[in-house]
Amino acid sequence: MAVRPQHMHDGGIVERRLRPIYDWLDNGNNKKALQEAEKVLKKSPSLQAARALKALALFRLGKAPEAYTILEALADEKPSDDTTLQAMTISYRESQQLHKVCALYEAAVKVEPTSEELYSHLFMSYVRVGDHRCQQRTAMALYKFAPKNPYYFWAVMSIVLQAKNTEDPTKKGILLTLAQRMVDNFITEHKMEAEQEARLYIMILELQEKWEDILKFIKRPPLLSTRTWLQFSSLHTIFKKTRLLE
Repeated sequence: MAVRPQHMHDGGIVERRLRPIYDWLDNGNNKKALQEAEKVLKKSPSLQAARALKALALFRLGKAPEAYTILEALADEKPSDDTTLQAMTISYRESQQLHKVCALYEAAVKVEPTSEELYSHLFMSYVRVGDHRCQQRTAMALYKFAPKNPYYFWAVMSIVLQAKNTEDPTKKGILLTLAQRMVDNFITEHKMEAEQEARLYIMILELQEKWEDILKFIKRPPLLSTRTWLQFSSLHTIFKKTRLLE
């Protein structure tokens, strides 16, 4: 399925011109999609989104070399509009070139360094290739200009994944200590908001076998909203079934 346009720098007119291409791609008629893309490009030969969709249609028609030529030219132009990037992303995914998606968004965030959307896509591109260190760096860069809890905890989770994937005990300990310290700071500043954040903190403590710290955390006054804390505190019942409370 093709991605539908979301943010077009050229406005609704361009979206209307591209719509038939999306329709044919969604219906699986890639030949018609290619024809529609070529019609648009006759009038606007430099339109990046149309070129990206043409490349996608070509790839699905088995004309990979032609598609790659277009994609390489587009990548050199460092596009930053969502429609072009997502169409290119689909081609790269379908051709198993996920590393190129990373490069694509790395270039895009340099063009628009305060775009939450682009940074989020960059983060997810690293998730798909399993580059946890780059995930961490991207999440923290995003959090710096858009200080929202999910972005901060993306970084924390990325550190935890690095710890879980290393066989070096010393490195693992350093990473888990860092992850715990980051969450401790949030707890101290009363910034914890979601049950998932609390569960991640418990995971970090569990990986360090800090059982007493887990119990202290669960029994402390609510850090979250009352409703969320009631759901989360069910973990206390789980721990009662272990020998930790004996």
